[in-house]
Amino acid sequence: MEQHVYHGSISAEGLAQALLDEWDQGDTMAQAFGEEDRVIVQIGQREAGWFSDEPRQALTLGIEPIEDGVQVTMGQQQWFKDGGVQFIGGGLIGLFPFFFAFPLGELFGSQGEIDQSLPGRIWASIDRYVGNAGAATGKTRRLSTVPCPACGVANAQGAERCSACGSSLVAAPTCENCGHTNPIGAHFCNRCGTQLGAAVPR
Repeated sequence: MEQHVYHGSISAEGLAQALLDEWDQGDTMAQAFGEEDRVIVQIGQREAGWFSDEPRQALTLGIEPIEDGVQVTMGQQQWFKDGGVQFIGGGLIGLFPFFFAFPLGELFGSQGEIDQSLPGRIWASIDRYVGNAGAATGKTRRLSTVPCPACGVANAQGAERCSACGSSLVAAPTCENCGHTNPIGAHFCNRCGTQLGAAVPR
């Protein structure tokens, strides 16, 4: 995940609308959702198919107002299927679904479904919009993440489920006696029977 801060007279809604205008065309799709304190924009690459060209994965941007500008966090998540929710006449329609929330995933997972150049191009379009509005770019930081053991997408530290595939991110218990990795939630080792988490007698 990557996070940029922009200082100046820019709004989360205005930036989101600019991203929709630029990226919801050609070989990319974009959609936006609104909450009280942030706007979410998803940008993905169109996929040819029999029933839909909606992407499976998308770059998801959380745009939050701060005291003197906006903060933008980018990560990868699944494309929200109940989409088509966009800005009309400057107003948001629909609310961002509860289950589709932070923490966002890493930019790229093992599935390789996102063009490696897309994040940089999106950041460049944000920088252009901010520059044209007379605002300034503040600090940029990489957020610490933990990789998903199932799909490889990294998630924010402390997340319990993967934002891309939903797999558990809780570490599997390792037996202190024999070193065997056991299923999550196990109380006894399924190789040697030692109680997990208990001190091993010497």
